[in-house]
Amino acid sequence: MSEAARANGFNGDALCTLHGAGGRRCLDLAEEVTTPWWLRTLIAFDALLQVMWRYGQPGVTMSSRIGTAAAHGHAWGLAGSWLLDKTPWLGFGPGHCRDAICNDILRARAAIVELTDPVVVKYYADKS
Repeated sequence: MSEAARANGFNGDALCTLHGAGGRRCLDLAEEVTTPWWLRTLIAFDALLQVMWRYGQPGVTMSSRIGTAAAHGHAWGLAGSWLLDKTPWLGFGPGHCRDAICNDILRARAAIVELTDPVVVKYYADKS
């Protein structure tokens, strides 16, 4: 988490708890994220495009980027978020950016679980 996020009191758990009204829940650090390979491929392509666009961060989708821009009051983010909320026939719909942010947080937590596997930590601790 960035220093700016900490300073602003960001809490990903609170976002996911709010998100809980939409039917999803927070990821416990012991759980796995199971997503079909084809959806993981589309998410990776989405994140690749976002990274190439104006200094994006790896692991963040375009919808999350639009959602964070909307939260910061940027006109392009507000317009993009409104458009995504109003297009359920394209697979988006109400709360899409909020859902995307929560899902990005869940995927990041799943990566942390994988990377902090005690076997992996011990393996590299023994090598140092």
